[in-house]
Amino acid sequence: MDIEHTKYLLSDLATDLTLYSEIYGPEDSVSVLNKFNGFVFGRLQFCLIERILLGFARFMDPAESRVKGGINENLSLKNLIRNYNLENDDVISKKFNEIENMYQSANIKNYRNTLISHNDKNTKLGLTKVNFFITPNNAHKMLSCMMNLVNEIADKTGKKLKNIEENSYISFPQNKGGIAFIAKLKNRITSR
Repeated sequence: MDIEHTKYLLSDLATDLTLYSEIYGPEDSVSVLNKFNGFVFGRLQFCLIERILLGFARFMDPAESRVKGGINENLSLKNLIRNYNLENDDVISKKFNEIENMYQSANIKNYRNTLISHNDKNTKLGLTKVNFFITPNNAHKMLSCMMNLVNEIADKTGKKLKNIEENSYISFPQNKGGIAFIAKLKNRITSR
């Protein structure tokens, strides 16, 4: 895993998280969605939440995973740290530990492993209950910390990055993004 690829993946996660925050965050947006088609937008909300949680989980996976026939590298922060030989760097370790604590507090790994990744009977019948504990604001904070960690790795390795943000909120063009989408739906509802 390299810094540029990590930057791209972080930006992709930031886009999903910002869209989620813009579409499902404000109460008036949720009201518009429910008036237009609450069932469909509820299902889409669930899909977007799972995509965001999986994005965080991938970044927090081990550096490598054992598979039949060998070992595969993961696209994770641990792999990035290992690839640049920064496992023993105090600043990097401190930043990563802060992210890891947020991740563990959110229970994302357990949620992913139990409810998303596995297909056992008790889980699919709803007999196994696992929740995640993260708000959109906390998710933005964790993602910003991940971006700061990658910036720190880039600084320590001399690989300066031009366009990696430390803020996890993406600015969309004027007629794009969640706010514009909600406005278009609202206009459609009021013009009926």
